[in-house]
Amino acid sequence: MSEKIIRSENLLWIVPILYGMVSYFTSYSDVAMLFFDNSYILLSFPAIVGVLLATMIVPYMTHLMLREIGDRRFVIAWAHIGISIIMVVAILFIFSYSLPINIKWRFYVGELPAFKKWSYYNIVAINIIQTFIILQTIYVGYGLVTLTYHYYQLNKQQRNYYNQGDLEMEDQEAGGAVASMIA
Repeated sequence: MSEKIIRSENLLWIVPILYGMVSYFTSYSDVAMLFFDNSYILLSFPAIVGVLLATMIVPYMTHLMLREIGDRRFVIAWAHIGISIIMVVAILFIFSYSLPINIKWRFYVGELPAFKKWSYYNIVAINIIQTFIILQTIYVGYGLVTLTYHYYQLNKQQRNYYNQGDLEMEDQEAGGAVASMIA
C-alpha cells in the first residue's frame, strides 16, 4: 500500500489542497474576483481548489494507467507534474496577492493604480488558467494515444500467438490426413 501512496502523480492533488489552504488563510480577501467575458466571477478559495482538482482528475488517472501498463515516460510525466504544480501555485498566489477592488472602479474617468494592478493580475491569471487547461488536455491526449498504441500492440501480439497456434494445429491435422491416406 505504501508503494501506491508515495507516487509523483499524487502531487497533482496534494499541492492544490495544501497551497489552497495556505492561500485561503493568508489572502487579503475571502474570495477571488475574475473579470472574464464582460462579467465578474467571484470564487472562494475552496471553490478554486475544487475546480483545479476537477480539472486534474483525468490527467491523474492517465498517470496511473500509464504507470500500471508500464508505458509511462519519466521525463514527460515529471514535466507534466512540475508544470501543472507551478501553474496551480501561480494561480493561487495571484488570487491571494491581488487586493480586493470595487467593480465600479472600472468606469472611472481616470485610471486608478489599484484597478490597473488588479486588471493586470486578472489577465495573467486568466492566461495561466487557459494554459493550464490546454496542458491538461494535451497530456490526456498523449495518454490516450499511448494507451491506444499499447493495447493495439498487445492485441496484435495476441492475434499472432493464436494464429501461430492455429497454423501448428493445421499442420498437425494435415500431417495426420496425409498419413491416413498413405495407410
